[in-house]
Amino acid sequence: MNVRPEESRTDPDRLRDREFDAVAARIGPRFLRRDLRDRAGAYLRALALGGGGAGRGGVRALAAAAGETTPAGFRHLLDRARWDADALRDDLREYVVERLTDPDGEATLIAGEVRFPKRGTKSAGATRRRSPTTGRVGTCQAAVFLAYRTARGCALIDRVLHLPEEWATDPARRVAVGAPDTHVFGRGGVVAPAGTPNLAGGLIRRALDAGVPCDRVVTDETCSFPRFWTSPRRRTQDHVAVVAATRRLIAGRTMTTPEGHLRTAEDGGQVNWEVVPGPAENGRPARWAALPCGRGMGAVERPIVSEALLVREDPAGSKTGAPGRTYFLSSSWEPAPPRTLVEAAGGLDAFRRTVAGARREAGLDAYEVRSWDGWHRHVTLSMLAHAALTIARLEAEAGRPDRVCR
Repeated sequence: MNVRPEESRTDPDRLRDREFDAVAARIGPRFLRRDLRDRAGAYLRALALGGGGAGRGGVRALAAAAGETTPAGFRHLLDRARWDADALRDDLREYVVERLTDPDGEATLIAGEVRFPKRGTKSAGATRRRSPTTGRVGTCQAAVFLAYRTARGCALIDRVLHLPEEWATDPARRVAVGAPDTHVFGRGGVVAPAGTPNLAGGLIRRALDAGVPCDRVVTDETCSFPRFWTSPRRRTQDHVAVVAATRRLIAGRTMTTPEGHLRTAEDGGQVNWEVVPGPAENGRPARWAALPCGRGMGAVERPIVSEALLVREDPAGSKTGAPGRTYFLSSSWEPAPPRTLVEAAGGLDAFRRTVAGARREAGLDAYEVRSWDGWHRHVTLSMLAHAALTIARLEAEAGRPDRVCR
C-alpha cells in the first residue's frame, strides 16, 4: 500500500506537532486556568515557529505567529500570571531525562555560563561585562545553564540568572525586578553575589537530588573553581573541568601549571597526541593528549584515584595562526580510559551547540522581559520548546540507520 507523505509516521512536521501536543499536555497541570494552559502551549509553538525567527521581533511577533490579536496575553503569561517556572523546569528535566537517557551509555551533566547582550541596565542582573568571544565590553546579562547529554542527544535542563556585585549590594534594585536574596551571600557583614561556580554547583546538586543519571560532570572555566569541585567529589562524582593555562597544578609532587606540565611532558617525549573524530575547526579536527597528574585529595578524607590533565589543540586556534590549546583537569574515583575522558570533555562543544540551537530555533535570547521571574519563565519555556524540537528530530531520524544522533 502506498502511503502519502502527510500520513507517514516519520514525517518531521507531524512528529513535531505530535511532540508539542504531548509536551503541552504534560505541563498543563502547572497552569490552573485553561486560558493560561492554552496560552503556554501557544507560546511554545510560537517560539519554535520559523526556527525561532518569530521571537526576534519580541513578544508582539510571537503573538502574531500564534494568531493572537494583541501581545497582551503573552505579556501577562510572562509577567503577572500565577504559575511556577521552577515547577515547569522540573517537568522539563523529567521529560528530557525520560526521552534522552541511553541505558547502555554514559550520561553527562554539563554546566556553563551564557551571556545575553542588553541595551540598558534595567533588566535583572544586567551590567557591563567583557565578552569571552569578542573581548569587547558591553552591557549584558549572565546566566548559568545545565545540560544533560547522552549518546542520543543533548538538551538544557536547568538555568539561573547571575546577579553581579552592584545588584547584590543594592536591595532596592533587586526588589524592583523581584530578584530573591537567596542568590546573595552575606558573610561577616559583607554582602557579595553568589558566583557562577556556586550557582553551577547548585544546579548540579539539584539534578543529582532529583535522580538524574550522571556518570560525569563537566564544567567550563567560569564554573570551575576548587570550592565548587568539592560538590561533585562529595557525591563520588567524576568531574572534568576547564582550567586556565596558568592555574596552579600539582603534578606528582611538583607545583606547576597546565602549560608547564605539558611543556615538561613534551620535552621528555611523553605526549601522545590523538585525533578524535568530532566537529572540526577550519575543516581540521582537534587533537587531544592525556597526561597523568598522580593522586590528589578531595574535600573529604577519601583519595581521588586518578587525576589527569587533558589538552585539546585546535588548529589555527589563535590570532597568530598558532594552534589554540584548552586545558581540562579530570578527577575520577576509578581509572578511566583517555578516550572516555576526551569524550566527556567534548561535551562542552555539545553544550555550546545546544545553546546556539536554542537561540536560533527557540528564541532563547529573544525576550523583552526585565524581571527575575519574567526571565526565568521565558527561558524555561524556550528550553522546553528546544528540547521538544530536539526529541522530535530524533524520532524522525530513528528510521535512518546511517545517522548517529549526538
